[in-house]
Amino acid sequence: MKDNREKILASATRLFNERGTAEVSTNHICEDLSISPGSLYYHFRSKDEIIVMIFQRMIDKWEQSPLPEEPCIDSLFFMYERTFRYLWEYRFIHREISALYKRISEFRIIFDKAQKKRLKEIQIFLGDYSKAGIFRALDQTEIKNLARTIWFFPLYWMAYLETEGKNLNQKTVKESVGIIKNIIQPYLKKEQ
Repeated sequence: MKDNREKILASATRLFNERGTAEVSTNHICEDLSISPGSLYYHFRSKDEIIVMIFQRMIDKWEQSPLPEEPCIDSLFFMYERTFRYLWEYRFIHREISALYKRISEFRIIFDKAQKKRLKEIQIFLGDYSKAGIFRALDQTEIKNLARTIWFFPLYWMAYLETEGKNLNQKTVKESVGIIKNIIQPYLKKEQ
């Protein structure tokens, strides 16, 4: 039974990534897996419940990813590249984040909790990097604003790409790593 639940989540993630949540129904997921709707509804009451479970898994992956042991410029960009691997794996979430946030209350609760935690972690991280000499001395306002930019940018990058008419692929998603380097460049110490 647990195996069927995992297959449903894997199929739904793939189909949502390919077509978007509005274009995929629970019937499409059932057809993809050659299972009856009853089998799907045994595990999930609705498509929204599947979306929430996938979103929670993405958050859990982030939570389980270790932070670097010591601050250095390479670890900073490694973490950002890892973030974009998750974005690609769960790209439908980031393409539709505003709509999902408005429509699904449980999604909103998970998102709000994750956002508060991430912003706090990013601020601590930036403070640590400043103390370690990676960044120039940053005051609290700069730390708060830079943390918000670092959080905001990957969250909406895919939606932005679509408004430019670009195809979403790993290459266009990864372009953001170069842009984030430009964003943080003015905060780095010259030797970095």
